[in-house]
Amino acid sequence: MQWYHFTLISAAGIAAALAWNVPRAVQWIALGGILYVFSAMWHNYGFPYPTAFGAATNLIMCYLLWIYADQRWELRIWNAYHLMLVVDVLFIFGYIRSQYAFAVSLEIINLIALIFIAGIGIAERVDGIRVGPSRLGWAGSLDRAVWAERSARSRPWWQTAK
Repeated sequence: MQWYHFTLISAAGIAAALAWNVPRAVQWIALGGILYVFSAMWHNYGFPYPTAFGAATNLIMCYLLWIYADQRWELRIWNAYHLMLVVDVLFIFGYIRSQYAFAVSLEIINLIALIFIAGIGIAERVDGIRVGPSRLGWAGSLDRAVWAERSARSRPWWQTAK
């Protein structure tokens, strides 16, 4: 294991501890961690097409988030996985030429997502954004962007009410 694996494991542990009371946060961290470990093992053991396999694991996570996300903060994690898919595609098609730049960009996106989840956990613990009128000022903007429930328009067609 490399140093960045330990960095991500530590960040995931800290994010999970901080977001323990946020519904489904720890499950998303665990699922993302499991898929990350599968992808890293695939690459480290020298199996064929490691980048395509990593992109497939990111696509699986995108699909699961699309189906099961209920709050908008989960859709922001979904967007992080979209960004990782873009980086995967750029590397596969040769627009990112350096393996190091490819790996670092994916790790930075992973860390940003974990920091975001940790921030959601901190906000949930202090309950600072739900105090007072939640539709005024920056607190209202944060409430609509992060804590609001997912709208029916953004759900898959089979989950919408008819």
